Amino acid sequence: MAAAGILYGVSYFRNRQLSVDRSAELANGLVLLVVGVVCMIHGAESIGPLGTAWAMIGIRKASKSLSRVIQATQTRTPFAASFVEFLIRFIFSVMLLLYPAEKFEGHIILLGLELIAVSIRLTKQLSPALDGEE
Repeated sequence: MAAAGILYGVSYFRNRQLSVDRSAELANGLVLLVVGVVCMIHGAESIGPLGTAWAMIGIRKASKSLSRVIQATQTRTPFAASFVEFLIRFIFSVMLLLYPAEKFEGHIILLGLELIAVSIRLTKQLSPALDGEE
């Protein structure tokens, strides 16, 4: 989380175009940085709060997936992939929210698999919509 926060901040300030449109990116980065540093300081005791924070981030991403489903139904375009994405993100995020310490290890494995899938998808230049547009 701390590394992601640093990357968000570097990306924001490197652009030289400090726009209002990207202020949410900087804010997300700062929050991730603070939460990441606090979790590193607290060590193993922070697994529960860290799991809860990741669950909330996952629920936010799930809501973006659901938003794409709603938009697709209104424009009568295919939405099955976005709906499956919503269900998976929502179910795993709620499980992590309710049982943060117990589901943490499984969630880490899923995050690793997601990173592999994203890197494969990026090399094939497929749609980045599954990344949550962060």
